Amino acid sequence: MSVSPLVIAHRGASGQAPESTLAAFRLALEQGADGIECDVRLTADRIPVILHDETLERTTSGRGRLQDLAWSDLQGFDAGSWFGPVFRGERVPTLRQVLEELGADCAWFLEIKELAGTALTISLVRELGLEQRATLLSFLPQVLADARRLAPALPRVLNSSLVSLHALDEAVGLGCAGLDVPYEKLTAELARATQDAKLALYAWGVEGARAIDRARRLGLAGIITAWPDKARRRLAGEQG
Repeated sequence: MSVSPLVIAHRGASGQAPESTLAAFRLALEQGADGIECDVRLTADRIPVILHDETLERTTSGRGRLQDLAWSDLQGFDAGSWFGPVFRGERVPTLRQVLEELGADCAWFLEIKELAGTALTISLVRELGLEQRATLLSFLPQVLADARRLAPALPRVLNSSLVSLHALDEAVGLGCAGLDVPYEKLTAELARATQDAKLALYAWGVEGARAIDRARRLGLAGIITAWPDKARRRLAGEQG
């Protein structure tokens, strides 16, 4: 039985493996994560792939903007060596690769980074029969509005760096099931208001025992963490 709040791996188990790779996602599942959060972007030929940044330099051996490169261009780029030599040869995965291999194994929190990715992501989720596993997230209100129109039954969560009641009002207005905010700015007032509005509250960057304990006290639905193994142990009552 899952321990509340849900433990959601931030770009996979990104504290111990290169973020946004199959290696990080597999490790998160090995460590008992309830869900995985990852970012969906499109290549120049409209292939949904998993990558957080608009550009390749930080987490791959490539250069330039993802949107300017075709999927075939990405095949020669290493997405693991920057983290450690044991991960040499990891590649930027497609959303299809990730969901075909691991989609049925946990909940997926798919953050859509651009408008054009909304319909393609929903189509793939439906094709693979993962409607019960997927939640759509975005900082872009139009993405969530489009998702509401295209797939009203898929839960949607508004990402917001603005931790305020205005963000909550926006989530309610968009018909979202939840709100996702940075833990470092999270307030008890927002937590109470979100609960009163009957929305789920998530926070990213929940790292360390004190943060996990506070997140639990505030009644978060899910904590998004780079270290799902540590979060799982803490929520199970272990110290440290």
